[in-house]
Amino acid sequence: MDFASSLFSMMINTGAAAGIAIATSLLTLGHWRYLALPPNHLTSNLKSQAWLFAYNDVYRATAVLLLLLAPWVFLLRRAPAPANAAIGSE
Repeated sequence: MDFASSLFSMMINTGAAAGIAIATSLLTLGHWRYLALPPNHLTSNLKSQAWLFAYNDVYRATAVLLLLLAPWVFLLRRAPAPANAAIGSE
């Protein structure tokens, strides 16, 4: 049971990290033309703004996704208790 619990925890953490990385990559593509400019003192401010806009886009999309998925929590049902389990005993 300990191995299953640690594996489940590892899968959740890996999935969360991969999801954020993929979302960041996809949403940064919209700002690629500003991020690909050659480095000089004129474009450094533009690149900083492009990164900031990409960062904001990622978390705005995550917030919208949360708002769309949060109401589904109220449709979940509790698992039925086993018929032969005594109430309050451990």
